[in-house]
Amino acid sequence: MAQGFLDRYLTLDDLALLAASLEDPQGFLAGLQGRVVLDEVQNAPGFLLSLKALA
Repeated sequence: MAQGFLDRYLTLDDLALLAASLEDPQGFLAGLQGRVVLDEVQNAPGFLLSLKALA
């Protein structure tokens, strides 16, 4: 990946991040700043509705 392209890389393989995304999806997304890659979002299918609403 080109330097400067990405501010953060988060994976929902991390159980703490997965729990946070499921507990409060809108709050989780509101806390993200900059350009973020969210990997393994298939682990939290309900989270995708909040992500879609934000987009």
